[in-house]
Amino acid sequence: MLDLTSVLPDAAVERDGVVLGRLDQAAFLERAARSEEAVDRFVAGGLLVDEASIELDVLKHFDSGADLLDDVSGRELTAMPPALRATLPLVATPLVERSYCLLRRLRVAATA
Repeated sequence: MLDLTSVLPDAAVERDGVVLGRLDQAAFLERAARSEEAVDRFVAGGLLVDEASIELDVLKHFDSGADLLDDVSGRELTAMPPALRATLPLVATPLVERSYCLLRRLRVAATA
């Protein structure tokens, strides 16, 4: 089983490798942490075996700042900071949202 979850820091909004700002993902990351705690309980309880993990970046590409604003506006647990909200409509070039993630490979523990 693969488990992919977001971790701190908040996702960065980048243009040409330069960070323009960070999204406010406090509520989202809190929920992600609770999910990871649940998986950890299964591991601690001997139901799952944590075989491997790796930290990685997940990139989501947008054609413009307006596209990114539109995407984030539909997210329940992510907010756009005011300064970034004011800047993005002026960006007509491609942007990247860089999320920091932990990918874990787990398997069901052998039963006796």
